[in-house]
Amino acid sequence: MLPHIYLTARVELQEVEIVADGQRLYAPMIGAPALKYWHARAMAVKYLKLGGTRIHMQHFEEGMYITRRIAKRIAEEARQKVLQSAQGEKGQSGKEGEKAEQNSEVLSYERVLVEDCAICDVHGFTLAIQGHPRVLRGSCVKFSPAVPYIDEMERAKKLSVTRNIVITHNMVPSTPREMVVIMRDSARYAWSSLANLADVGTSQYLKRANSRAWVGARLIDVDEIVRRVKSMILAYDALLTGGLGALASRDLTPLRPVEAVSIVAKRPIPPLHPPYYVRVIEFSLARYKEYVKAAYTFGASIEGAEPCGSIHDLLENSASEAEEAVRELWRNLEGVG
Repeated sequence: MLPHIYLTARVELQEVEIVADGQRLYAPMIGAPALKYWHARAMAVKYLKLGGTRIHMQHFEEGMYITRRIAKRIAEEARQKVLQSAQGEKGQSGKEGEKAEQNSEVLSYERVLVEDCAICDVHGFTLAIQGHPRVLRGSCVKFSPAVPYIDEMERAKKLSVTRNIVITHNMVPSTPREMVVIMRDSARYAWSSLANLADVGTSQYLKRANSRAWVGARLIDVDEIVRRVKSMILAYDALLTGGLGALASRDLTPLRPVEAVSIVAKRPIPPLHPPYYVRVIEFSLARYKEYVKAAYTFGASIEGAEPCGSIHDLLENSASEAEEAVRELWRNLEGVG
């Protein structure tokens, strides 16, 4: 059993068209890194609300999720914990001993960094600082770019906002003053995401000895894994309702959820298509029925998926099913959970 959760959605978002000096610039796509950035920030909030305490504060200095690159201060703290845990252990001699010691050091750093931070665990990290072993952790949650639904882009509901600005060069105002007209066109964007629940709280370097499929050695207790999984799923709410990012910087959010589908799977299945591909999603649910633990839908009629009255209900139901899947996984593997 390798539980995953799959989510796909379509949301209404304002597309921005900038007209300056007869030139038009469009921004039709939101990159996957931006969605991941917002999700990480939202996950931290959800995690703390669920009683979590393990987060590297470097990620949230001045209220912003900064980077997945481990800072020197965090690396030094990890080194001290690794040294403390290694006291009294004797290593092998020779080249094989050196290699084993290097591998052990990487595993020790990975364990400490995963134990100490839910965000590093779920969103991955890079430790690349001289004097420390190079440790990389891939993200447990992945996103596609948010792209516009082409048919909706043809709608001509435009709201023009005119602003006067002064173009400067070397701090000298240009002449004459130029005008920029920002055209806002309502558009619907779709994106997909998948989260590998079996990777949360486990090693990406060391495989469990008694598992046929790849399942990493467990690094934290099951209750903490469940807390991180639930906060990861509930954090999608911010992306679907516009609670974070540039959308909420000045005005009331212009984003509203239109359709969403969530699938909690016992084993990996192909990533979901956007919800307006109803038949494709229904085919996936039918084709991989034995692997699907639960499926929920909002705003779209999908055969085989339970309808939900709100995005909140969809995510809460998905989080509950994900918790059951994670606990079942570790009960089967280790008899805990």
